[in-house]
Amino acid sequence: MLTSYAWEARYPGLGEPVTIEEYREALRQAELVVSWAAKVIKEPKE
Repeated sequence: MLTSYAWEARYPGLGEPVTIEEYREALRQAELVVSWAAKVIKEPKE
C-alpha cells in the first residue's frame, strides 16, 4: 500500500489525491510497523 504513495509523492499530479480514509489506513499501517520494529529491537537476542 505504501508503495503507491511513494511514486505519487515523487511524481505529483499523476495520481488521484489521497482520501482521508486512505490517509488514516496508511497511518494505521505505519504505526503497526513502528510498533513491531520497536518490539523487535527491545527483545534480547538469544
